[in-house]
Amino acid sequence: MTHRTNSRFFLLSALAAALLLFAAAPASAVTVFSQDFEGGGMGCPGPVGAIDYAGTCQPVSGGTPFWEVTTGDNLPALTIGGAGNSVLGAAGDGATVGTGDVLAVVPFGAIDISAFTNLVLSVDVAATAGAGTWETEDYARVYYRINEGMAGDTGWANLLDANGPGANLSDPSQGGIGNPTLLTAAFQTFVFNIPDGGAIRFLFAANVSGSNEQLAFDNLDLQGDAVIPEPSTIFLFGAGLVGLALVQRKKRKA
Repeated sequence: MTHRTNSRFFLLSALAAALLLFAAAPASAVTVFSQDFEGGGMGCPGPVGAIDYAGTCQPVSGGTPFWEVTTGDNLPALTIGGAGNSVLGAAGDGATVGTGDVLAVVPFGAIDISAFTNLVLSVDVAATAGAGTWETEDYARVYYRINEGMAGDTGWANLLDANGPGANLSDPSQGGIGNPTLLTAAFQTFVFNIPDGGAIRFLFAANVSGSNEQLAFDNLDLQGDAVIPEPSTIFLFGAGLVGLALVQRKKRKA
């Protein structure tokens, strides 16, 4: 009788522990993906891993446009934190002012977000500011795309769209049409809510067609709440523990 009572107690304890393990764990924000561009070296293609640089990436060369990971010595008009703080930078070519043909695009590989919800993206952006700096065709943009090539594909959606002309690139969606947010030489952090999905890609695009045009991105950070298993998952887990306990009990009897 004592042996049977102990077995029942063990089974109930195992099930209770399984339920408590899941039920007591609230959703908490965790880092889903982060990129600070450190340790990637200079020039193209820069860091390995999640970053997939497009064929438009060009190295720095006397006055030619570029799009690269840099510590900022070739972006003197920006305040980027000094040596050792790498950023993803772009600059224009003085010989092509007004032509709008210097488009740099840097896509990231797909990031799995299926186990997360309440996604929030933050990214730091800086750009030169000064009289006559930017032309009409110039811009700095951040895009995202969820479930590319799968059901629920959102297509490329624009998060940040800062455009010329004028002394600054400005984004009217940040701050409103009448009070657009202006990019400055010092980094500003922009925060966006991201829909749930299975996978996400980010894309940075910049058009820099003048010698005074410099911009940079840094500290891309995607946060989300880890998904808590549904009740059916909890039940199956608990049932599995009970089954394991029964097997162990039969082994002891044998």
